[in-house]
Amino acid sequence: MTVPRIRSLPLAVLLTALSLCVTAGGSMAEDAKADDSARAPLPGKVIGILVGNPGAMLLGKDKVFSEDAVMFVTGKGDFRRVYVSATADSPNKEDLVLPVGKEGKERRRFNSVELLSRPLLKGLGLRADFQLVEMVVNDGAGCCPYTTGFYASKITVLDKTEFFPVELGPQIDKLKKTFAALLSEKSEAINATLNKVQKSVIGDEKPTGPREDQDGILVTWVPESETVRVELTHRVTNSLSWKGSGTKKTKEAPGDLKRGAPSGRPFGITFGVDAKVVYTVTKKGGVSATELTLTPVRINTPPPPSIVPTRGFRG
Repeated sequence: MTVPRIRSLPLAVLLTALSLCVTAGGSMAEDAKADDSARAPLPGKVIGILVGNPGAMLLGKDKVFSEDAVMFVTGKGDFRRVYVSATADSPNKEDLVLPVGKEGKERRRFNSVELLSRPLLKGLGLRADFQLVEMVVNDGAGCCPYTTGFYASKITVLDKTEFFPVELGPQIDKLKKTFAALLSEKSEAINATLNKVQKSVIGDEKPTGPREDQDGILVTWVPESETVRVELTHRVTNSLSWKGSGTKKTKEAPGDLKRGAPSGRPFGITFGVDAKVVYTVTKKGGVSATELTLTPVRINTPPPPSIVPTRGFRG
């Protein structure tokens, strides 16, 4: 199959061309990648954010969570699942053996627990969006870096307390509105940057689309400064795509891709721009923000592979 030629420039050249990228606020994903303590061991008692909708925090990521998933995050760490004591009649209760301690050399059994999910939050006095909490981890034994979950022996809400007078969920809703207003104000700059990216990536080719808008949010507790970090991103993308089945290109024109013709899978290049602001919320309710940064986005989707059936007996 002859794949249509796509004009592209090295990423370094593309980044240089986009001078609108100023005062970078830093990405938690980038920070974690550069820091081996991305999933640090947790002490016996730890402060962090309980996230009722982790799927909304994964712009451009491959992780998939169930609709009622609940996760815990602190520092630069990844999401961790949380187990809580199950009610006597819970159909999901189980006995769990987990590695505990900083190095995970010890194992401990926790009887009659269940995975914390959104339907359980209200009964525990917890919010379904974002909430600052303190957790007792594995009966105070803590957990090691490679564990993806732990048993929360006790959960204490810190929102609207002397320690953290702010109610985090409503505060984040306010920041989202502030961010949306800023995006509207900077729409011309965002569109101009998208046009520059398009020119750099596909030259004079006409994009097939569709143009799409996505919102992403990353929230975590920063223990060193005792602040909440809220990273809001708005991604605008377009694409130049074709369809193929194996190594054979189908006859559908690029504009037919939205109709989802079954004769092939789309492939090509997605390009766009991430508009991002990082907000910092202090314990006293103060809010500071970085300047808006515009960063190019480029995602290549290769043609679907050719599938050659193997010879064998017919059943």
